[in-house]
Amino acid sequence: MKNIAIVGSLAFTLSGCTTLGVMQANETIPAGRIRKVDFYSALHEDCSSMGEPTVRISQQPQHGHLEIKPGKDYSRFTKTNPRNVCNKMPTQSAQLWYKPDSGYTGTDTFSVLIIYPDNGTRSRNYTIHVI
Repeated sequence: MKNIAIVGSLAFTLSGCTTLGVMQANETIPAGRIRKVDFYSALHEDCSSMGEPTVRISQQPQHGHLEIKPGKDYSRFTKTNPRNVCNKMPTQSAQLWYKPDSGYTGTDTFSVLIIYPDNGTRSRNYTIHVI
């Protein structure tokens, strides 16, 4: 299996690993506003896209709605990663958007499963603070 880079809130390189652990994310969102909370991309070392990851909602939020849509985002590779040159150009991604229910403030949680073009997977749990 080729080494690929996965881009989301964190960027890293896979080394023959097909299943990645569960990651946690905390976000704050203003009440009544829709916000992009994350994005996922898979890039070759030359910054070309391996294809858009598939994102599946494994746990729906109880106090809001999720939308997954295609878009373009800038990767966030560290300076020590050879793909850091990819940070200068937008790449195709699957974006995750959250909108709290009307009038709701408080905490909401949900989970997604990301399936990458090489069939690698990652689960991500989100805690959203609606203020």
